[in-house]
Amino acid sequence: MPQKQKSKSWTELKQSGNECFKTGQYGEATNIYSQAIKELEKSNKKEPEDLGILYSNRAASYLKDGNCAECVKDCNMSLELFPFNVKSLLRRAAAYEAVERYRQAYVDYKTALQIDCNIAAAHDGTNRMTKALTEADGLSWREKLPPIPTVPMSIREQLAQKASANAPKPNPTPKQNGTRQTNKPGEICVMLRAAEMCSSTNCVLQTLSLSVSRRSVEHRHGNGERHRTDGGGGGEEEEDRKPR
Repeated sequence: MPQKQKSKSWTELKQSGNECFKTGQYGEATNIYSQAIKELEKSNKKEPEDLGILYSNRAASYLKDGNCAECVKDCNMSLELFPFNVKSLLRRAAAYEAVERYRQAYVDYKTALQIDCNIAAAHDGTNRMTKALTEADGLSWREKLPPIPTVPMSIREQLAQKASANAPKPNPTPKQNGTRQTNKPGEICVMLRAAEMCSSTNCVLQTLSLSVSRRSVEHRHGNGERHRTDGGGGGEEEEDRKPR
């Protein structure tokens, strides 16, 4: 008898769903995320946050397929399990915007910005909704908005810590020709001294150039009479017009 194939865990299913999503197989990703949700719901180690992420992932697949109603439903479920999940807020906002529910989209974009004020998609979405609502309701459009929830500071700090922990580590400083690009304090001092020496050298060269110019002027005047060019004579004016 052929052995019964072992069922995948919810984490394996989640990974498979992610791979399908990355390759544009949104319908297949939706089905796999649904299986992962079922596996996790019957698991003894069910964590609300993990389940909320699965619902949010399935919502993303629905959104890509244009099924905005199911996307909103899954985002609602995700936010109940994982409050103020930024991805769920942004996906629900995009679904609201697609069906022209601009007030609800505006609220979700603004809520996401409370959690992370550097989200470009949320800034862009807020600007689009502001324009659309101004055109639809005039200058009093803010009076018709649903209440915008306030994100508690404890939630902001908690989400910021998770985002920092999941952020990719910066690459080491690249080297060029065996030397590091970042200058140490001692290297900076050496560079400054070298600059001072170059400056001093330039001064010497300029002085020599001026001396040669004066001798040329004296030679041109000739007749045994020496003409000084100090005090604004033509030799210095010619020298000033030269690049330094």
